[in-house]
Amino acid sequence: MNNSTASETQREELDLLDLLKPVKIFFKKIGVFFSSYFKKIVRRKILFLCVIFAIALFGFSLRFYLNTYYRTEAIFISHSIPSKFCSAAISDLNKLTKSVEDIPLLASKLHVNDSTAAFIKSIFLQPINDTFFLERKGSEHSFFKIKLVVNNRYCIDTIQKGIVYFLENNYYSLKRKEVKIKNLLALKDNLQKKIISLDSLKNIVNRSIIPQTNGQGIILGQPINPVSVYDAEVLYYKEQLKINEDLATIDNIEILQPFLQFSRPNYPNFNLIFIYFLIAGLIISTILTPLFSRK
Repeated sequence: MNNSTASETQREELDLLDLLKPVKIFFKKIGVFFSSYFKKIVRRKILFLCVIFAIALFGFSLRFYLNTYYRTEAIFISHSIPSKFCSAAISDLNKLTKSVEDIPLLASKLHVNDSTAAFIKSIFLQPINDTFFLERKGSEHSFFKIKLVVNNRYCIDTIQKGIVYFLENNYYSLKRKEVKIKNLLALKDNLQKKIISLDSLKNIVNRSIIPQTNGQGIILGQPINPVSVYDAEVLYYKEQLKINEDLATIDNIEILQPFLQFSRPNYPNFNLIFIYFLIAGLIISTILTPLFSRK
């Protein structure tokens, strides 16, 4: 019985070894291939290093030939315009930066002169996730970042104002602002009527109230607390201040972080370009060197 079980176990192990044999041969061939491959690279190591050096040197030399620009970012908040709408609008602006013929149209959209518009090389909008403390569930606020590339840093402030003007003065934005102003003025008018009515009630209370021992009074046969009248006055006053504040800050677009003016050009990132070319040189040299070794 034990001999039979041992024999079956041995046969299973042999079957398993037979199954794994092709896998073993496959990995052995791969090992032999890479071993031979890298031996060829070692034999032509000077060629290998020269190819890497040449490609990396080319990447490094680009900083002396490519134009340099100023790349800066700003964070905006829209109080009523969806960020997707702003993104589509900014995308249309970016299309106008690609052709010299479109510069006058770009300048008119931003409400700047043609020379300032010509400094813009690209402009992109990136929505920001709702992670700010100002963002609340159900709020209409939306945050986004605008990335600007220009070749003159002294025009950045003017372009920033132009972007705000462009987003504020489109049809959708103006319509939303008009409705908001109309609603606030209606609310303010209603509140003003309440304040006038409350002033009349205060005069009646002051003339007709009969003091009681419990701190309240009686007016027109009904008990009334004079303090509640003044509490209502304070509440109306606070609401009035809030409406005035909303009217004073009625703009849909607000700048949270303005564009920075860097003292030196920072785009493109030539150090990053050099690293990319260095990696590309390593890959290309690894592929080409063994091919030359065959000759």
